[in-house]
Amino acid sequence: MITRLILTTLSLLFFSINAYASVSTQEINFVSKSSGRTLVGEIYYASSCKLEKKQIQHGIWMRENYSKNQTCANNQGKHPLVIFSHGFQGDRFGNSWIAEALVDKGYIVVMIDHTFNTSYDHSDLFIYTSMWQRPLDMAELLTYLLEHPEWSKVINKDKIAALGFSLGGTTALWLGGIQADKEKFRQTMDDKYARWSDWPKYALETAKAVDWTKAEQSYKDERIKAVISIAPDLGEAFTKDGLKKGDVPTLIIVGDKDRITPKKENAEFYAKGIKGAELLVIDGAEHFTFMNKCSAIGFQITPNLCASDDKKEKAHIKVINTIYNFLQKNLQ
Repeated sequence: MITRLILTTLSLLFFSINAYASVSTQEINFVSKSSGRTLVGEIYYASSCKLEKKQIQHGIWMRENYSKNQTCANNQGKHPLVIFSHGFQGDRFGNSWIAEALVDKGYIVVMIDHTFNTSYDHSDLFIYTSMWQRPLDMAELLTYLLEHPEWSKVINKDKIAALGFSLGGTTALWLGGIQADKEKFRQTMDDKYARWSDWPKYALETAKAVDWTKAEQSYKDERIKAVISIAPDLGEAFTKDGLKKGDVPTLIIVGDKDRITPKKENAEFYAKGIKGAELLVIDGAEHFTFMNKCSAIGFQITPNLCASDDKKEKAHIKVINTIYNFLQKNLQ
């Protein structure tokens, strides 16, 4: 056991301190067996390609310089994996700062696009009728990676964590075992996502035919050994009894100035109900403080995502250090 631990530690050290280590990404896609949708993901991994370490503009975001689809992956041994779920109408790039930071610390990170709930492809009807598809997406992503002929060789299947932001934070908690209440869930969806006056007849018929028993089923994935939830949503859809079913190490992070997913009804509620859950409240942080820093284009076209940019760097450092320490403690 001690020898194995030493070898694993050395492997992680090599992975993270290689003189030329940088972030590489690779796009993946596969068809969901449960929904028939095509799901797209982005794998972030360490690379020995020589890249200047600097911030570059990527659409509305600033990101670390990265190489795309490079073959110079640093594949010394197997490494812990973090799968990430984005927020409402987000995508696999909006929180890339987390992936970049964790890759530097020895992790492989995969961020998925939840088809029909992304920044470029969104359906209110799909979200209303199929919110539980999110944890199913994550489970299928994990299966895809663990069965992949190449990625399975560099992933430690015993060290896997789920992480998410906003609605993705709820998705991560779902994977950890919490279960919703059918009636509370339906009411929450009516309050937040129903568009009765806007939907055409066929959409109304679809919405009214929802099988809400799916909302209270368990979406726990036994392969997930730890959960990190940042600014989670949908607290109103769960009960204390449902939260007691979350039984993996859980870290919940929120800003004390979050107006979109207020901490009392969401992060604090989840933290109190999930046994042993840790809660980190970031002073002064707002909801979008946990997203990437914005580019000049971002400030022009998505100012709401950029309003707390001056708070992001300090908050990001505290968040990533807390996440890293939590994972080191709970993925051993």
